[in-house]
Amino acid sequence: MRRAEINQFKLLTPEDYGKYWITHLTGFDGKATWYAHPTTYSYTGPWLILALLQPIASPETLIFHLCAYDEEYISAAEGFEEEFDILRDTSGIYVFSVEELKELIALLKTHAEQLSDVPKHRQTMFQQISATELPKWHINPGLLPNTKQKFYYQIYDPLDTDKSQDFATLVIFHRSKYVVSYRQKKKLGLSICHFPRKALNDPAYDPQDYGFGRISLNQEGAKELIQLLEEHWQSL
Repeated sequence: MRRAEINQFKLLTPEDYGKYWITHLTGFDGKATWYAHPTTYSYTGPWLILALLQPIASPETLIFHLCAYDEEYISAAEGFEEEFDILRDTSGIYVFSVEELKELIALLKTHAEQLSDVPKHRQTMFQQISATELPKWHINPGLLPNTKQKFYYQIYDPLDTDKSQDFATLVIFHRSKYVVSYRQKKKLGLSICHFPRKALNDPAYDPQDYGFGRISLNQEGAKELIQLLEEHWQSL
């Protein structure tokens, strides 16, 4: 298996888990791989953790978690540290530099290669959300003024085998319209929001505030997400 060259992210070992507040994955049966940025540990953060999970029961699926947090997230859990869940209690929003984005894409490619290919599931996974549909998803583009944004929702989840569609996943790309350097221009914001659809019944619910940074992908879906990352890195 070809390995991605890692410079921006550190492959974590079980000895690292405690200092990053990575706890046991209750109920998960499969392979879990964790990467951390920056590669040198900081006691106060901010930290970015990439979790790439492959369930034994669904070998064609990669569960990708984007976990961004800092010491304030840990402080908020003071007294309840044992209940802190890095996959649930962190943000799914992060602005990637060009180097970080290249490595994220390389890591997704590497882990997608390990998935069992299931031809019957070859179908488009993401659909762009039009401006008229944004209110349906409780998305307010005005919350990020002077920012170029593109919005997508996941129309096929490989783990939703009974097609219940109880959960929804949004993928949002964003970049400031006003940049002062080439390196700043190449930065790309990524938001992943996984949440229960029934939460949209609450007019005040904001998926970007309360959703998890989780998305389930099969091999074709991983390729499609990578294509979107590369496309918006160049075009936004």
